[in-house]
Amino acid sequence: SMRALIVPTMIGALSAYLCRPVLNEARRWHIPHKLSVFILLGAFLFGIGRIIGEARSFLTDESNLTILRVRGQYKINERYNKVKGSLPKWVLIEADPLILDLNKRLMLSKRETAVFKTAIESLDSETAKRFQTYNRTNQRDCKSLDIENLGDSPGELDPEKPEKDSFLMSALGILSLWIVMPFVFVFLLFDQGQLIKNLVSLIPNRYFEVTLTVVHNVDKALGAYLRGVTLECGLVGLTFVVCLWICGIDLRVCLAIGVISGAANAIPFLGPAIGLLIGSSYGLIAEEIHPLLPFITLDNLLLGVLSTVAIAQTLDNVYFQPIILGKAVDLHPLLVIFGVMGGSILFGMAGMLLAIPVIVVLKVVVTTLFQELHAYSLI
Repeated sequence: SMRALIVPTMIGALSAYLCRPVLNEARRWHIPHKLSVFILLGAFLFGIGRIIGEARSFLTDESNLTILRVRGQYKINERYNKVKGSLPKWVLIEADPLILDLNKRLMLSKRETAVFKTAIESLDSETAKRFQTYNRTNQRDCKSLDIENLGDSPGELDPEKPEKDSFLMSALGILSLWIVMPFVFVFLLFDQGQLIKNLVSLIPNRYFEVTLTVVHNVDKALGAYLRGVTLECGLVGLTFVVCLWICGIDLRVCLAIGVISGAANAIPFLGPAIGLLIGSSYGLIAEEIHPLLPFITLDNLLLGVLSTVAIAQTLDNVYFQPIILGKAVDLHPLLVIFGVMGGSILFGMAGMLLAIPVIVVLKVVVTTLFQELHAYSLI
C-alpha cells in the first residue's frame, strides 16, 4: 500500500537533512557537489549494510543462538532460585508464571539440542563442560516445572527449501519498499533549493512572503531538532558505554548496548525502557567481568546496570535535553505521548521515531501561518 512507502521516504528525507551541514562544509573545501553526494551515499549505504550484515549473521547463526539460549535460561533460573525464598507471596504469584513462560520459550527442541551439542564441540573443553552442565540443569528445571521436551514439526526436519523461499520472498518485499529510501536521499542532496523554488512559485503573490517565512521557520526548527537529538542520543549512548565499561563488561558488548540504547533514546519515554531491558538482559547472563570498581561482582552486576540507566537518564533530563535541545522541542508532554502512540499504531517502531519531528513541523507551520497571516491582515 501507499502507506508503506511513507516511512522509508521520510527516513531518506530526514537522513538527507542531517547530511546538509556536511555538504555545506564540503563546499567550503571546494569539493564538487556531486562528488560529495556520492561519498555520503556510499557511507550511508555502507553503514546500513554493515548493521544489517552483522545483525543477520548473528541472528541466522543457529549455533550461537542455541548457546545463548542455554546460558540465558540457566542464568535466569539460577538468579531467580537464589532470591525466590526471600520474595513475598504476592510477588511469587506474578513471578512464577513469568519464569515458567521464559523456560518454555528458551528450552531447546530435540533438533536444537543436536545443534547445541555440535556447537559446543568447537569450544575449549572447560567451556564445553560448563555449557553441558547448564543444559542438563535446564532440562532438570524444565522437568520440575512439568515442561516436556519440545518436538519438531514435520516442516522442521528438512527446513532448507522453505526457509530459502521464505527469506527470498521477504527480502524482495522489503527491497521493493525500501529501495525508495536511497533515491530520496540522493535526490534531496542533489537538490540545491530548486525544489523549494518550484513549490514557492506555485503560491499566489499575496501569500508569497508568508510561504517563505513558513519554509524558513520549518527549516530552522527541523534542523535544530535533528542535530540536537542526534547529539543527545550520541551522548546518552556514550554514557552507557563508559558506565558499563567501568562495571567490567567487555568493551564490544558495551558499544553494542550503547549504540542501541542511544538510538532508542530518540523515542520519548520508551527509549529508557529499551536501554534498561537490553542492559538488564546482559547483566543477567554475564559470566565474566573485569570491573574497575572493586565492589562490583557478577552477583550485583544488575545493580550496576540499573545505576548506569539512572545516570544516563539523569544526565539526559538535567543536562543533555535542556542545553542541547533547548527550545527545539518545546512540546507539551501529553502531546508527545499521544504523538508517539499514534505513530506506533500507524507505522510501528519507525512511526514512533518519526512522530516528534512530524509534530515539530506541524507546530511550526500552524504557528507561523497564524502569526504571518494575522500580521499581513489576511485573517
